[in-house]
Amino acid sequence: MEPYLLPHTRVVRYPGVDELSWIFHLEGAQDVRHIKRLGLEEKSYVVIRPEESKASYYRWGSMEETWFTLIERILSMSLRVVFLPRYEDQRRAVENRYKGQIERGEIYSYPLHRRR
Repeated sequence: MEPYLLPHTRVVRYPGVDELSWIFHLEGAQDVRHIKRLGLEEKSYVVIRPEESKASYYRWGSMEETWFTLIERILSMSLRVVFLPRYEDQRRAVENRYKGQIERGEIYSYPLHRRR
């Protein structure tokens, strides 16, 4: 790959699809005003994007209990959670379990299909 890179280009490799690309195309995701309207401040929240559980290549089933554990750990650190579901059932699972935390603004469950 190096012969095809510009000088001083840094390549970051990671095991997964490019989630940043998806997030960057969310409506308002790069607009600081939108982030502030959600009541989010720099370094005060964690974004959770669940697994691609309905993809043909995904064979491990739902990781719902893992998200719940992760959400509870994040909340225990006085951080907010921004949950970016891939599917309606993922959104519903978090909204049903954490209704009170969502109402208090501790968790923000991003609506589905809000791409630019």
